Amino acid sequence: MLAAAVALLLVPSRVLACLLSRLVPLYDEDPAPETLQKKLLPRALVYGFSTAGVYLAVYPILNMLFSTSLLSLGIYLPLLTVEPLLTYRFGRVQETVRKAVSKGLRITVGYALLLVLLGCVREWLAAGTMFGVVVSRPVLPMASMPAGGFIVLGVLCAVWRALAQKAQGISHQRGGQPCGCAFPEGGGPRRMRDVVTTSAVFFNYALLAVFAQNAVFTRALGVSRLVQLVGDDRTSSWLFGMQLCITQVLVTPFAWYAGSRIAPLANRAQLRPLVYIASIAVVCVLEHAVLWLAKGLPHRSALLRIVPLAGLNSCVLGTVLVERTQSFTLGQSLGFGLGSGLGYVLAVLLVTEARHRLRSKAIPEAFRGLPITLVYVGVLALAIYGFTGHSVIL
Repeated sequence: MLAAAVALLLVPSRVLACLLSRLVPLYDEDPAPETLQKKLLPRALVYGFSTAGVYLAVYPILNMLFSTSLLSLGIYLPLLTVEPLLTYRFGRVQETVRKAVSKGLRITVGYALLLVLLGCVREWLAAGTMFGVVVSRPVLPMASMPAGGFIVLGVLCAVWRALAQKAQGISHQRGGQPCGCAFPEGGGPRRMRDVVTTSAVFFNYALLAVFAQNAVFTRALGVSRLVQLVGDDRTSSWLFGMQLCITQVLVTPFAWYAGSRIAPLANRAQLRPLVYIASIAVVCVLEHAVLWLAKGLPHRSALLRIVPLAGLNSCVLGTVLVERTQSFTLGQSLGFGLGSGLGYVLAVLLVTEARHRLRSKAIPEAFRGLPITLVYVGVLALAIYGFTGHSVIL
């Protein structure tokens, strides 16, 4: 189903974004910082809204094809609207429509094949079946967990790279960037117990989001951008994590209010990506305006470049989708939003702290870069899962 969704979304959204982004084009592969400060956010919003707009048209088709089975995808179907697979071009040089169609089709085919391969391997390892047919006993039950998914994907990437290198007879030296509580009404005096209860709910949901439901390690939210940080020496991991955390908290009340307004509508699932991306856009524009006016702010130039990268992130959108699907109150949503942001900061620091070790020459060449990063994230996910008191069946 995800492959079908990508097939219907990718090419139309890429072509639409290609046409609309000509209003704020990038013509240089390495544009000047001043150009990025002015154009990166508008281009990011163009790509985000283009994908959300195409999603509006595609959702009825998917609903007709898969009906209630579509619900099994949960938050991961609307998350495609901010998936780097569809939106990564906003920071790249302007492409032609022909190239957008050509690359879109190739990426769609590659993504579909990868999904089928990864799904078959994980199903066989975890359940001993393939497309529901029993082929053996379960080999590695934890492959059904997000941690197992990271590790299996990392191993598959390494195997693919080794086979490609062997076929080409070329030994590549890997380096650089790896190969995406409601407040009471009335205004009367609040009792101390109400304040204490509200604060307790806030911090409980924050801790829940940091550890037990860490956005990266238990839901794989924001992983595409996270693994890119390992090889991106231009972007400060600390600044990126901090900016995402701030964006996450600021988006929460906007998204909570917007989500509550569309909740009674029959097509709310179809509208959510567009409504939530609009909420993210409002916050990003406000953040950009504040940074633009704060001329003497330290790291201002870097933050202006990070704002659209942090805003158009599956961690931000995924968190507000979780808050809505679990019917959190405003206080619970704020706590969960803060916890998700802090949890992402924790994940960023843990992964980027090990970037030098992950580049070690002691690592087999086929595993360097993205494969070893995914395996490392999987091991961290297992550690977090055990830290919260769960048992893991290996």
